[in-house]
Amino acid sequence: MRKLLLATTALAGAALCGTAQANMEVTVGGYNDFRAGFTGQDLSAGAGVARRTNDFQNEFQLEVEAKNKTSNGLEYGAVATLWNGAQFNRVQQSNNVNFHQAYGYVNGSWGQVRAGDEHGASDFAVAAPMTYDFGGQVDGNYTEFLRYQDVFSISPSFLDDDENSTKISYLTPKLGLGAHKVQLGVSYAPNYYDQGGTTTFTNAGAGPAYENFVKIGGQYNGGFMDKVNATVGFVVQTAEGTGRGFGGTTSAVRDFTSWDVGAQLGYAGFTVGGNYTDAGRFATATGQDSDQNVWSVGATYKFDKASVGGSYLEGKGYNNFGVVAGSTGFATAAPALATDNYVDNYSVWGIGAGYSLFEGMTTSVDTAFFKQERPAGVGNSEGHVVILSNRVAF
Repeated sequence: MRKLLLATTALAGAALCGTAQANMEVTVGGYNDFRAGFTGQDLSAGAGVARRTNDFQNEFQLEVEAKNKTSNGLEYGAVATLWNGAQFNRVQQSNNVNFHQAYGYVNGSWGQVRAGDEHGASDFAVAAPMTYDFGGQVDGNYTEFLRYQDVFSISPSFLDDDENSTKISYLTPKLGLGAHKVQLGVSYAPNYYDQGGTTTFTNAGAGPAYENFVKIGGQYNGGFMDKVNATVGFVVQTAEGTGRGFGGTTSAVRDFTSWDVGAQLGYAGFTVGGNYTDAGRFATATGQDSDQNVWSVGATYKFDKASVGGSYLEGKGYNNFGVVAGSTGFATAAPALATDNYVDNYSVWGIGAGYSLFEGMTTSVDTAFFKQERPAGVGNSEGHVVILSNRVAF
C-alpha cells in the first residue's frame, strides 16, 4: 500500500531530482520480508560438499514515483525502485542494494510509453496462482535456500520475467466493452541484461550475450455473471546471439524465440490456473538441441484475512547459468555434447497458507518439494524447503 509523501510541494521535487518541480505528486511504497528457511536435500553426487539446513533471510524494496498531469489530461512521471533481491539465475541474495526498476513514462488516451529499466511486456504473463506472490511455492522463494550449482529450479516462465534491461516499451490502452478488456504491449532492448549507465561498444570480449531483444505480450481480463473473473495472457520473446557465452558456458549462445501462454479463473474466493512456456534455444550452445519447456498449475482459496493454496510445476532444459567449480554434475567449461548440463525433468509442488493479522502485515508458511533428474543419474537431487515469512508492506 502506497502512502502519499510530500505531494505537490517544491520540497518533494527537490528530494526526487535535485531541483524543484512544482505540482509533482510523489508517492512512496515498498515492503520488508523476513524469511526463515529450513531445507532437506539428497544429492546423487557432490557428497563432500557441506549443506546448511536452515538460515534467515531478509528482502526489502523501496519504490518512489513522481507524476503530474497536463491541462489536456496527459500524465507523465518517473518510477525508481531500490531492491536487494536475487538477480537472474537464482543467485542467492546479498547485502547489495540495486536499482531494480528506474524509468520514465507518458500516459495518454493512445496508451503508455515507458523508457528505462523495467520489465516490459513480460508483465502480461499469467501463471499458476499461489497463496501470495512472495511465497515459497513453485514461483516463490524456495530457490533462495538451494545452491544453483546443484539445482536448476526452473520457474514457470523459464526465462527471467523480472529482468530490467534498459528498454523502450509501448502499451496500448485497455480496450473492450464493459467488464471485458484487452491490452497489448511491445518492448525493445538493444542488449539483454544491460541496464543502468552501462553501454556496449563491441561484441568482442565480455558483455551481453544477446542483442535486439524484443518482447510482445497481451492480456485479457473479464468478468462473467458478476461472480466469475478470468485472466488470459501471452508473451513472445526473441533475441539474437552476440557471439558471447552466457552463464557458465564459454560457447556462444544461439538466437532464440520463446513463447508463453497462461490463464486464471476465479469464483467466490477460489482461483485456478496455469501456464505453458516453450523456451526454444534460450541460453543454449551449438549441439544443445533437446527440448526446453515448463508448465505449471495451481489453485488457491482466499477468505477473510486468510489464504491457502497449492501449485505444481514440471519442466526440462539446460542449466548453463552461472555454473562454477563445485557444481554437482554440471559442466563448467564449453558444452561439447547435447546432454551437457541438461535436466531431463525438474518438478516441484508446493502448499502454503497465510494470514494478515494486521493491515499491511502478512505471515505465511510455504513448503516446496522438488526433484531433479539428469542423464545417467549424475546430478540428481531431491528434497524440500519450508519457508516462514513475515512481510510488512507500505
